[in-house]
Amino acid sequence: MSETFTKTGLLFEKQDTKQITEKFKVREFVLHVQDTNPDYDQYIPFQLKNDKCNQIDAIEKGSTITVKAFPGGRKWQSPDGVMKYFAQ
Repeated sequence: MSETFTKTGLLFEKQDTKQITEKFKVREFVLHVQDTNPDYDQYIPFQLKNDKCNQIDAIEKGSTITVKAFPGGRKWQSPDGVMKYFAQ
């Protein structure tokens, strides 16, 4: 497992859960992290998967939350030979 990192900010946006396949679903949300200079505020997208998708159901937009993430990535080659990379 990758190293973890934590980030605290405001829940800026949360999207509906998307069913990708019968066994795989994802839900994206955006964390707004304020910088000391507002010109450089960060809007960081995160993705919840499968049984984790409901973790933000009861959290209202604008609420302060802390996200613990496990960064990682995978590569995948499509049938037509195109290489794609996915953040996890």
